Amino acid sequence: MAVCGLCAAADGGLPAQAQSNLQAVRDNPVAALSLEQLSVTRERPLFSPSRRSSPPPVAAIIRPPPVQPPPPPPTIELYGTIIDADQATAIIFFSANSQTQRVHIGDDVEGWKVEQIEERKLVLSQEERTAVFSMFADKPAENAPADASASAQNGKPGQPQ
Repeated sequence: MAVCGLCAAADGGLPAQAQSNLQAVRDNPVAALSLEQLSVTRERPLFSPSRRSSPPPVAAIIRPPPVQPPPPPPTIELYGTIIDADQATAIIFFSANSQTQRVHIGDDVEGWKVEQIEERKLVLSQEERTAVFSMFADKPAENAPADASASAQNGKPGQPQ
């Protein structure tokens, strides 16, 4: 005949260690459960308002600020330069507002600094970039005859052959 554990404990048929374990189970029934069986207490924490565990922290994504392309050089034309013993002056024409302005070395022209003024050249700089403006720059002539280059090569520009 099989004897249940409680009956055997009551009879004193169990060793002393087993009897103390049985007494602990009677005092606290949760003590007999393993931690795997108590997973609900981890899933539904007592002191959380929603009784749900907090979601894992989200890593913040830090994006670098967008790289702005550097501004283009100003749209100006070099009309002339005045160079004397004291200073150099350049006369520039702003195409956008049709105004003429005199600038000296160190002046600011639409965010660009005047670095150098020579006889027929103006050099502007911004950080590590430079822009060079020249007087009488080689521009394609509008309405130029097709044979003008051929006559210039012969040494007699503008004369028929």
